[in-house]
Amino acid sequence: MNFLSNIWVVLWLVLGVVVALLALYRKTITSHEDDIVHVTSGESRVLAEQNATAQKIEKIDFWGKSLTIVLVAYGLILAAWILYQLWEQSSKLTPA
Repeated sequence: MNFLSNIWVVLWLVLGVVVALLALYRKTITSHEDDIVHVTSGESRVLAEQNATAQKIEKIDFWGKSLTIVLVAYGLILAAWILYQLWEQSSKLTPA
């Protein structure tokens, strides 16, 4: 049985790629982040940029965590299903 031709396995792989791309996107955004705390009134533009970046990272973190949980749960269910299919296939091959 070729499991890579199964649509459920392909969907799991695509989900894994999406999670990896989301992590790469987060790394790219945080590499340009300004970590210095700006408190003077003349730096309000920098403060607004920091706030926007923090909100963007927060959204990415939410989706990254959610999709990672879905990826792991879906992978465990898929692995159990594949093992069951293999067990069913092997029990049909052995003579009684």
